[in-house]
Amino acid sequence: MAAAYAAYRGVPAIVCILGTGSNACYFDGENVKTELPSLGFLIGDEGSGSALGKQLVRHYFMKKLPPDLHQQFTEIYQLNIDELLKNMYHNPRANAYMADFTRFIVDRKTHPYFQNFIYKELKNFLEFQVMPYEECRESEINFIGSIAYFFEDSLRAAASDFHFKIGTVVQRPIESLVNYHRDYIIPKL
Repeated sequence: MAAAYAAYRGVPAIVCILGTGSNACYFDGENVKTELPSLGFLIGDEGSGSALGKQLVRHYFMKKLPPDLHQQFTEIYQLNIDELLKNMYHNPRANAYMADFTRFIVDRKTHPYFQNFIYKELKNFLEFQVMPYEECRESEINFIGSIAYFFEDSLRAAASDFHFKIGTVVQRPIESLVNYHRDYIIPKL
């Protein structure tokens, strides 16, 4: 609900969260409609920081990263498989642990390998989380969260493939929540 309020600009819209996790809903200004359940970080959360982190670590251990990125990742994280598995299976915040690796991608987002990597994951999000909403063709799609914010150019490129209209992208929603209450709640009191 807070994300819907923070992204609301006076017209109904699809509201997406792209941060550590991901989700989408349709907000008409008063009611939230959700078409899909959140499947969580193990089998859902497409496009999220945890999804990007999982893909990065997978590419690293499966030796799919270009040599320059592989070397940089090795030097920065000095990660071994035992440490990774321990944190994935015994950490109550495994999703946040995986999302922390996204910083590596953010710092290198102009690298051609990551441009394609990011684009594909965000397209995956749009396909799984936004396309099920029949309103996606007519309505603006607004985003909340750091992944949407840091990868806005890739998000807009992926959305254009579906002919979606991206509206606002808000990194931190607190100020937008205050504006929503000032513009839409207080006048009704």
